[in-house]
Amino acid sequence: MNKKLLKFFINLIPNKNIRRKLKDKHLKNNIPIHPLYISNIIADNAILQNIENIKLGGNVYIGSEVRIYAEGGIFIGANSKIGEGCLFLTTNHHFKDAKQIPFDNIGLLKRTEIGDNVWIGLRSIIMGGVKIDEGAIVAAGSVVTKSVPYCAIVGGNPAKIIGYRDKVN
Repeated sequence: MNKKLLKFFINLIPNKNIRRKLKDKHLKNNIPIHPLYISNIIADNAILQNIENIKLGGNVYIGSEVRIYAEGGIFIGANSKIGEGCLFLTTNHHFKDAKQIPFDNIGLLKRTEIGDNVWIGLRSIIMGGVKIDEGAIVAAGSVVTKSVPYCAIVGGNPAKIIGYRDKVN
């Protein structure tokens, strides 16, 4: 059954305790987390595909309407915050074969890594194969196509370094 349809029917149940138990059983994202951390917050309407390829470091916040397509794998480090409406793509089309225009049926998988203590502003797009290092900030609406260094602040399309946070030695 479709998750949205299942959620609709569960929400019709008048008893709050029964609703909560059914939601925990059927609607929770079973994403592996580091054993030291247990408090990840994932918005109900976030879409996480291929959750077996998603690993969370703990105390991660994933906002509403976030879409994570994790075919290529994704790691989100501890204490990271993902703003509303962000999009994570870990696969791309193979478009270099001139015989099949615009692209062939080969999917190029690229693992994405988000370090600890990263803040990704709302409506940002993170492309596959990038690594956003610890302490970095991605400004709202940015398109990250290249890796982001330690404590860098990036913004724009494509995202460029616009500053640095205070670095802890």
